[in-house]
Amino acid sequence: MSKNYLPDEMEFCYFKIDSGFTCVKLDGSKLVVTGPEDDIVEPSKEKWMVFWETLEEIGVGEWEDDYDKCCLADGYSWELKIVYDNYSIDSTGMNHGPTRVIGGELVSSLDEFLVALEDLSGVEF
Repeated sequence: MSKNYLPDEMEFCYFKIDSGFTCVKLDGSKLVVTGPEDDIVEPSKEKWMVFWETLEEIGVGEWEDDYDKCCLADGYSWELKIVYDNYSIDSTGMNHGPTRVIGGELVSSLDEFLVALEDLSGVEF
């Protein structure tokens, strides 16, 4: 089976004042997790496929480069980089992230991404 479900590059780092940094970085077919709980996981092809479907659904490819909202006093910051075939995203944010409207309600696409990454890696953010 082809490994075309694996990105060429992927790294996501998330920082919260109360819990510190958590980073997930692709190394071959494994995700190396650094932070409060270091780990190495190798998601199944099926988990990767669900991850990509979710990213497409929440529009990660259309995210802006920068979602900074002033200062990091007691909030969070994040940075995402993915290179996958001819698809590339490099986006960061501080106390703010991408949103979308579902059924008339504003939903955080960043929160949806975090859930997708948690499902893929087993890491809680």
